[in-house]
Amino acid sequence: MKTTKFFSVLSLVIIFAGATSGFSKDIENGKSKASMMPGITYQVTIHFQSLTKDICNPYLVQILDETGRLVAPAQVFIKGINKYVFYEKAPALGRTRMAVLVPVGYPQHFVCPNDFFTLPDVKMGPFKTGQTYTFDLYPTVQGQGM
Repeated sequence: MKTTKFFSVLSLVIIFAGATSGFSKDIENGKSKASMMPGITYQVTIHFQSLTKDICNPYLVQILDETGRLVAPAQVFIKGINKYVFYEKAPALGRTRMAVLVPVGYPQHFVCPNDFFTLPDVKMGPFKTGQTYTFDLYPTVQGQGM
């Protein structure tokens, strides 16, 4: 009976030691299972160099397919941040990807008289797993305060 308890405790210690060392390797390398999954990366850069007006209305940065559906979760545009990274699980369905900057659609979302208009940046595929595709958006001011 003592032998059985000893080997049970010993095997539990070995299991916990193995699990702990496995987790610590992921932390040390800075990699998680999510980052090791195959996918496609999209990087959107928003260029505001020619604009002098303050950005005060809320906007979303999105990556869409040819049917207008999101291929990755939309991100809220934050003043001062000009690069946004999106991840799509592979394989990429469809042959077109489009980066857009759109105003948030809730009632009376206009906080200031200036609004931005941005032409979408469209890329044609195929989009390959493990690759990064870049998009550039150039917003222009429209509204009363032009």
